[in-house]
Amino acid sequence: MKIPSAVISSFVAVAAVLGGGLAAFEYLVNLKANAFSEAMTEGRLTKVTEADIQQIDSLAALLNQSPLPYHQQEAQRYNDLVEVATAARESFSAQKVGQLQVGKLLTLEQEIEDYIQRYPERPFASELRGELPSVRAMVTFFPVIKASASERSVDSAMRASRLGATLAALVIRQTPAVISDAPLVAELPAVPSFSWPKAENDVLYDYSQALQPAERDRIADSARLEIGRQVCSWLDSGQGYWGVRSLFDSQYKGMIAGDYAHNRDAYIGYSTQRLCPGQMASLLQPAVAQTPPVKARARKSLASQPAPQPAPQWRPDMQPYPMPAPLPPGMMPVGGFPGGIR
Repeated sequence: MKIPSAVISSFVAVAAVLGGGLAAFEYLVNLKANAFSEAMTEGRLTKVTEADIQQIDSLAALLNQSPLPYHQQEAQRYNDLVEVATAARESFSAQKVGQLQVGKLLTLEQEIEDYIQRYPERPFASELRGELPSVRAMVTFFPVIKASASERSVDSAMRASRLGATLAALVIRQTPAVISDAPLVAELPAVPSFSWPKAENDVLYDYSQALQPAERDRIADSARLEIGRQVCSWLDSGQGYWGVRSLFDSQYKGMIAGDYAHNRDAYIGYSTQRLCPGQMASLLQPAVAQTPPVKARARKSLASQPAPQPAPQWRPDMQPYPMPAPLPPGMMPVGGFPGGIR
């Protein structure tokens, strides 16, 4: 059967409209993607702003409107990039190194690793791969850097980390001239000696024995101590057994490696025992109603019985106590006679 030319013309017109609409959609997507700031395109995580996060989120929402699977996958990729940008914003919103929080840095490190693993060859992956060692160094040397470089700007510390490959360079040598901030510890003549106090040494040993190998290998001792101090801060604020567990889950679940419940209990228990032993009573589980003990039930039963009445006293007007009937000759009453007479 011959198809009418009018039907063919209508089909061609609809295809042209759909093709033109798709081309316009792709053009809008590329326009938004090319408008990203240098902070995102160059992976400068310390420069990420709230506007950058909103721009990425807007592009993800636009791609979600398309029914095409390719656009849906791109929308998911940008949603994951929003997670990285948000973690960077929360980690580096502080102006000074002394204001950083190791928990937020750990979250940022995990978000970067997840993005690189899922999209190794896609845009932004190579830039984030270049930033990952600096973030890891910040986490690894966090206690030393926070104590020795607390007044240094976060951006300068990250740039120094890129140049020196490790944040240890910030405390064992002067910063290169290309970094404009004031010298950090120029007056230090040699590598500073650093040792943990007894409580920290004890809890680190307990961690090494109690935590599973996967969790022991995941982070350094300094990061584990930050978790322990966080547990104590929750207890100091008045949290009890269930409150500390709930806060621990909200902050660290998804980050702890191995058996989560086992490692969580090890962190909470040993951190309290070693770092804030005065709070051990706060970790007691709430008492569960139990059946009263046997002795208590016996006392209660006796108390419910009427008090014994005194034995009546004999009076002259009363009949004498009845004597038993006499026995046949030669027989003895059972038990003998009264008074033991046989």
